[in-house]
Amino acid sequence: MQQQSVRSGRTSRVAIIGLSILIAGFAVGAWLAEQSSPEDATSGVTPGASDSSRLSYDLVALDGREISPEKLAGKVVFLDFWATWCAPCRKVIPNLISLVNAFPDDVVVVGISSEPAATVTKYLAASPVNYPMVASPPRMKKPFNSVQVIPTIFVIRRDGTLSTMLVGSHDLAQLTAAFRAADSPAVR
Repeated sequence: MQQQSVRSGRTSRVAIIGLSILIAGFAVGAWLAEQSSPEDATSGVTPGASDSSRLSYDLVALDGREISPEKLAGKVVFLDFWATWCAPCRKVIPNLISLVNAFPDDVVVVGISSEPAATVTKYLAASPVNYPMVASPPRMKKPFNSVQVIPTIFVIRRDGTLSTMLVGSHDLAQLTAAFRAADSPAVR
């Protein structure tokens, strides 16, 4: 009986220590996330029209379409990092579809999931979208490699510079406001 009590005490201490380490890790991660901003993520350059602040990404959609800043020049681009298992991600998709429908000549949405192509394709068969989807993208550069929460949407101005980063699910009014802000001239 006494031996069992000693084991329970050790197990409790180990569990408490493990939980404390886990909480500290989350706290440090949250602190680090607060310390970085979209400006930091673009190598300390405030987004504007210079070549050094233009974002870089080269992707291939599930339908074979090549997606790059050069191919999307002149459009406001929403890069939506999401997953099929993520309820908030699935909630924002109809709003992104509506955004594309509202501004078909001005907005391009690209869905980006780190899941295998088969998983994303299966999801899209039941829930089609009107924008390209990318599955298992290659390693991406800053600021895209810093995504810690999904959905995260990067809104990119027509000149290829970062306008804003939206974290979490957003309704159509919020997405439209982000489009309008990105469509106005960048503050230099």
